[in-house]
Amino acid sequence: MIEYQNWEAENINVKDELQKLLDDGKKFTYDNFARFGGHGYPIAFTMEYVGWKTKVRAILELQFGLNSQIMSDIEKAEKIGVIGGRNEHFFQAHGHYLGAILAGIDLIDFNPGKTSNKEQMIISNRKIFIVHGHDDLLKNQIENLIKSFGLEPIVLHREPDEGKTVIEKFEKYSDVGYAFILLTPDDYGYDVTEASKEESKRNIELRARQNVIFEFGYFAGKLGRNRVCCLHKSGVKLPTDLHGIIYKEIHNDVNEKGLEIFKELKAVGYDIKI
Repeated sequence: MIEYQNWEAENINVKDELQKLLDDGKKFTYDNFARFGGHGYPIAFTMEYVGWKTKVRAILELQFGLNSQIMSDIEKAEKIGVIGGRNEHFFQAHGHYLGAILAGIDLIDFNPGKTSNKEQMIISNRKIFIVHGHDDLLKNQIENLIKSFGLEPIVLHREPDEGKTVIEKFEKYSDVGYAFILLTPDDYGYDVTEASKEESKRNIELRARQNVIFEFGYFAGKLGRNRVCCLHKSGVKLPTDLHGIIYKEIHNDVNEKGLEIFKELKAVGYDIKI
């Protein structure tokens, strides 16, 4: 009856998609939403109706959140005994679905600038991860600055291990809304072609720890480049393939960039308390 193409949530116009679902939903009646048994009662939903309901739930949950009033109406529909029930049971449950879709369209019209549910979850997350190397002073400075903004810094070694491996622990505590990457000159390194040269003639670079570079890329991919800020010391080698990231050079104290950091966090939606 109704066919849907594959879709990616972040690439659709939510209002248009909801309107299409509303129009399609009106095509379902008591006569075509299910297969009927010998006694004239519905015994199983049709594949088309299941697909329609699934997509309605997925889009509404993505846009408004699992605990929203709209999803509460969807749950009410699911509690009505439609299979094996009379036609009024179908109209009751289906009415909840159509009403939820219509409410979703109205809410988008009421607040067209509304961020996606994914963005809302990130902004409401007051935790900020600090990726660091061996510069404890810089780490402590940015940690204190984040606390002064009323936010919660996450420094991995300060969190309980709980018997987890390092990567398991990292994955657990990486559920944050922003990340600061501290690139400090902790390691010496050089290109393999330099190995044949005398040590005094080698082009030696000051590099950050390997784990720092790994976590740098991880957060750039997970949060987006606008939610990652790299604080680096003078002379340290910067990654060549991570463009579009916010880079700030720290000469002495992180507080010299305090106002800039404040503005960056405000720009992505943080309600900072100072």
